Amino acid sequence: MSAFQLLIYGCSGYIGRLTAERAALHPGSVVLAGRSRKKVAALADKLDLPYRVFSLDNPEDIDANIRDVKVVLNLAGPFAFTTPPLIHSCIRVQTHYLDVTTEPSVFHLLFETLSPAIRNAGIVCIPGVGFELVPTDVLAAMLHHHIPTATHLDLSFAFSDQSRPLAASPGATKTYLSTLADPQHCSARIDGRMTPVRHFYKTRRVAFPTAGSALVGFVPWADSLTAYYTTGIPNIDTFVPVDPSMVRSALWSFFLVRALLRHFPPFQWLLFLLVDIFYSRPPSDADRKGVRIDVWGEARDERTGEGVRGSLQTMEGYGFASCAALEAARELIERADEGGAVSSATGEENENRSGEDRIRPGTYTPSRAFSPNFIFTIPNTTLYTFIRFKMSPAASRLASVGLASSSSSSIAAVKSKSTTLIPPVIQGTGWS
Repeated sequence: MSAFQLLIYGCSGYIGRLTAERAALHPGSVVLAGRSRKKVAALADKLDLPYRVFSLDNPEDIDANIRDVKVVLNLAGPFAFTTPPLIHSCIRVQTHYLDVTTEPSVFHLLFETLSPAIRNAGIVCIPGVGFELVPTDVLAAMLHHHIPTATHLDLSFAFSDQSRPLAASPGATKTYLSTLADPQHCSARIDGRMTPVRHFYKTRRVAFPTAGSALVGFVPWADSLTAYYTTGIPNIDTFVPVDPSMVRSALWSFFLVRALLRHFPPFQWLLFLLVDIFYSRPPSDADRKGVRIDVWGEARDERTGEGVRGSLQTMEGYGFASCAALEAARELIERADEGGAVSSATGEENENRSGEDRIRPGTYTPSRAFSPNFIFTIPNTTLYTFIRFKMSPAASRLASVGLASSSSSSIAAVKSKSTTLIPPVIQGTGWS
């Protein structure tokens, strides 16, 4: 029997603190952990939670500190540095693993390189249970359900109130900067393969449910990797709103920073130092209050011209990430306890759980592990009516986007031959 159900590593970071504070409301069997004794102890004392202090330099220390834990939730970025030692330890001591990464190299490691070892160890690994992946992964799964023959998937998100953007935390800024050094950073899923492209290599217009119509340009997200694992759609592009007047200067900035990071490693250390000196204040609770994010997606079969478009809205990303990470941990703990991943590795059945409800050993995206309905466990999430459209394949790429309304919600629509409103929620199972 595990001494603790959940270990939260990286609890003293911004998302880590928010998550620890939420966990303290329902303490159960949670232990906090991190590298800095001063920071971890101060937070643990404040929240009246047990804690452990260990770095990720010594594999034996990691094993000793997570051996009696059922699930490790890694909130310490950049994850390119923290995930490898933690997941290798989880494999050795058979502890389940979650994180909130958005870094391509981490997804490659977990879904491709280490997937057989994870499965053979009888553990479950679910990376990306934070903001940038959960809403878009769920939306991709729902869209694919409505058009299983889709050849193309577009995803985008925007602040619902464009006048209230939320600044990135210092940790998130460092994580993003570290991804720029990754040779696979700027890639899109084209014909089933991750293909190098440039930023803004595609643009289009999107009608967000609250943010309204916006020009968006391609920027690489983790979804180019993970939405393919969820849906199998061979062409995936990810977009963010862009100011046309800023595109050229943004491109030059990307190229310059990326070149320095790749060819002059000390530059990363310098950037991290500058973030610590000049950008030490993360968003406050007041900054985050009332901030909402629109998430939009479109799946289409360009061979037939059929497509489905839908959107949802969530709370701001930091609050969402802390809620989603804890809910993912709760689900995994519950299902492992009652015949989930561990018992399925030995072929045992638990009479309290059906086989369909168990998470078998392996690496999963959030919607594959928990079903797309996982999104409804996160507070303040709104799912809007989807629209099915039919148009010529050529027009589907060039259509202008308008804003349509139904009696219950706002939806993004296109000028097309025909459109039909459809309920987005999927009832029943069938997500294996």
